[in-house]
Amino acid sequence: MELNHIQNVVADTSLLVAYFLESDAFHRTAREYVAELDNGSFILHLPMLVMVETVSAIRRRQRHDWQYKVDEAFTTIYEWERQGRVIFYPLNRERMEVALRVTIETGLKGADSVIAALSEELGYNLKTFDNEILRRFQWAV
Repeated sequence: MELNHIQNVVADTSLLVAYFLESDAFHRTAREYVAELDNGSFILHLPMLVMVETVSAIRRRQRHDWQYKVDEAFTTIYEWERQGRVIFYPLNRERMEVALRVTIETGLKGADSVIAALSEELGYNLKTFDNEILRRFQWAV
């Protein structure tokens, strides 16, 4: 696949949680979307915070075998990173300042503002299943 056909997207926690948890209402859609990641159609750009939120959500929502699901998430996401399909971004001062502006302008929650700010910074769409983000943030799809 040619490099110019690869899409770059920022993803929020809802996409990853839906992918790993079969009980999530968006599980099937997330699996289809991640199949495109696996075949090299796009690269996910993630604030490091998304990894923490994903593991936290899986731990809270998975009643049985939560440790297995957490391990699966770690293994899978770090493998995507190793393959160059996921790129992590730290929350530095500049990103914090943009996230502060985004939260003031949109009213998004703090973590959502960090994710939205990265989307804005990079100029990539934000893939989410979160209705609040979809309503309030212009780059969300």
